[in-house]
Amino acid sequence: YSEEDAAIMETAQVQIGLRCDAKRSSFMVIIAQLRNLHAFLIPHTSKVYFRVALLPSSTDVSCLFRTKVHPATESILFSDMFRVAISQTALQQKTLRVDLCCVSKQRREECLVGLFVITII
Repeated sequence: YSEEDAAIMETAQVQIGLRCDAKRSSFMVIIAQLRNLHAFLIPHTSKVYFRVALLPSSTDVSCLFRTKVHPATESILFSDMFRVAISQTALQQKTLRVDLCCVSKQRREECLVGLFVITII
């Protein structure tokens, strides 16, 4: 491993959309696309998906979601959208967590990376 290798390596990138609709008391998370998956060095036989959670969870509203599972290719178009019925005031008390996970041929699941969005306004 050298500095030249570091310059060549690209990082994985995920395109996420967030939308808050105060009039309808709803919040949407859109997992759009994943690029440069090779940065995680996972076997090509694995499959990947995203877990999305609005924390702390609530007993009256579903706050945990999962995208469709896709084969581990270089670029993946997800286009998965999740809507939570929540007031803007309640949303300000939440943290959004997005995890990229993989599942092997043996059905072993692993979280590759997690992302927290601390303040949602």
